[in-house]
Amino acid sequence: VTAMATLVDLPSPTTPPSPPFDASALDAMTGTYSAFDADIGPFDLIITHTGDSLRISVPVLDDAGIPYDHEMTAISTHLWIVMVGGEPEEIAFIEKSGALYLRNRQFVGRRR
Repeated sequence: VTAMATLVDLPSPTTPPSPPFDASALDAMTGTYSAFDADIGPFDLIITHTGDSLRISVPVLDDAGIPYDHEMTAISTHLWIVMVGGEPEEIAFIEKSGALYLRNRQFVGRRR
């Protein structure tokens, strides 16, 4: 810390730019995604679009009584956060070779 303070002239902190968000792209991410998790096996995630936000439904979590927020929080157009059991989980939407995927640290789902 001393070296940084004495050897380098750092600029004043600034506000970072907002991540890009395009609400017109949200309809393209809706649908049912089939996924697999080593702990719970195959399961579906259903993504819907309301206004400028996406909503998620995970029947296997509903059946298990695991609480989660259905409304996801946008970080950018293709990166979202959903609270599951009180913990934030990252959900990313990725298009590859004409297919759309939903990715999390624990699973990857493909839109049907």
